[in-house]
Amino acid sequence: MRYAIITTETSGLFDYSKPADSPGQPRLAAFGYQEFVDGELDTTYFCYIQPAGWSMQAGATGVNGLTTDWLEANGLDVEHALAEYVGLLERGCTLVGYAIDFDCKVMRGELRRAGMLDHYKATEVISMQRVARDVCKIPTISGGNRFPKLHEACAHFDIPWKARMTSQEKLDTLNALFVALKISAGPSYPIEDVK
Repeated sequence: MRYAIITTETSGLFDYSKPADSPGQPRLAAFGYQEFVDGELDTTYFCYIQPAGWSMQAGATGVNGLTTDWLEANGLDVEHALAEYVGLLERGCTLVGYAIDFDCKVMRGELRRAGMLDHYKATEVISMQRVARDVCKIPTISGGNRFPKLHEACAHFDIPWKARMTSQEKLDTLNALFVALKISAGPSYPIEDVK
């Protein structure tokens, strides 16, 4: 099996009633992955993105610590991240993430803005958040279980977690959670709409 654990940082949050590339939707600020082949780490990649006509929102900076000025000084053109992302898909990787619907939506928006195929129909994913819901069993008021936050899923398995992590720490944390969840089911397609 070939899979890649991916992570993104963005300039803000989505309005899920609108397509990924609509004006005002968040932009990709950072992208990274760890690619595994038959369970063995093959490649690690991470980059920050140089803003091109967009800026970080205060709320996003409060969460991920990234500022527009810092990204302008340290980021790469978004095409670097898009080439890496498309490479994962072309190699047949199943994408794994905690909030994978969000990660794929931001990448879909950037691919469309760049005039590239968005790969929506061909992107196979595994959502750790969806698997963790049935493992962590955090009840809702109305019955059933809710999706746990990343720190809650990590706490369930005694995986170290902190609010601000380096890119490598975040990828290592996601990898530890993937292993702890013992995910053996095949990939699923994103359940959010095609937008």
